[in-house]
Amino acid sequence: MKKAILAITVAIVIQSLCIPAVRAQETAAGPGLVAVLDVVRVFNENADHAQKMDQIRQKAESVKTTIEQKFVQLQDEAKEAMKLEQNTAQRNQVEAQLEQRQAAIKTEARQQETDLLTEEARVYFQTWNKLQQVIGQVASHNNISLVLRYDSASIDPENRNDVIKGVNRSVIYHDRLDITDLVIQQMGPSTANAAAPNGIQQK
Repeated sequence: MKKAILAITVAIVIQSLCIPAVRAQETAAGPGLVAVLDVVRVFNENADHAQKMDQIRQKAESVKTTIEQKFVQLQDEAKEAMKLEQNTAQRNQVEAQLEQRQAAIKTEARQQETDLLTEEARVYFQTWNKLQQVIGQVASHNNISLVLRYDSASIDPENRNDVIKGVNRSVIYHDRLDITDLVIQQMGPSTANAAAPNGIQQK
């Protein structure tokens, strides 16, 4: 019985020593806020990101046009080859060359597509890295300890996929803790060139 009382006494003493230290830390730092951020909006409204993505789209259109022109030329040459007498060495040679060129064009198209996708991923990664830095700065300045990703886009009730996507959103409700506009401002020039607020958006 004495051992049990002694154990309880020791536990109470240890607890009394630990709790003040924890409370002191909470008092010094203060409880951190929880904020929400629409990441898609940040990406879409960042002028630098939009410009780089537009350049990639232009490259993709240029590649598409070039590949299509090569295939059209190949088809024209194939039509001319069909005028040659069948089962002759000349026609067989021409057809073999055309098949090799067709395979080469397809390989080129796949490689160009891979290069563009890699470039697109690099642009997204660069924007994401910058976004993380900005979020860290905004969170530190506004005493925010947790930032949750959410989607502020409206839900189309007539679109089944849109409704399901909306129902599955992680953040159901928030009040005056949307830092999206502030982050967009801190990320640099916006595609909308709209004036951003000086602090956390009040809604």
